[in-house]
Amino acid sequence: MATTHHDMAHHEPISATLIGKRIETIGWALALVWGGISMLMAFGWPGVMIGLGLIAVAMQAVRAYNQLPVEGPWAIVGLVLLAAGLWQIFGPAQVALLPIALIVAGVALVGRLFWPDPAGSRINRDI
Repeated sequence: MATTHHDMAHHEPISATLIGKRIETIGWALALVWGGISMLMAFGWPGVMIGLGLIAVAMQAVRAYNQLPVEGPWAIVGLVLLAAGLWQIFGPAQVALLPIALIVAGVALVGRLFWPDPAGSRINRDI
């Protein structure tokens, strides 16, 4: 059964596909705005990573709230960016977490193609 929502302006049902596209567009717009703010305010890489990680994770939370499948790769990217940004600020300076996390995330994304999908999973495994 397809999930539909209503457009507040027109009171017409909105398809799940359209909702997903709107969420994606808003996410990209927020990422661009955050990139500009980060450059203007000179937040540095930790601030950029934390902001982009929060945006990516929030997009997946909004998808789940709207009963759309969570996009696993974007959830992983968001968590990796968030963790790497926080690590840059609070973690040991001699250990660079981002390169290690990117390698692990990439291997996990490829590896998940070979593992069966858990029954009842709401995570979109399409890459």
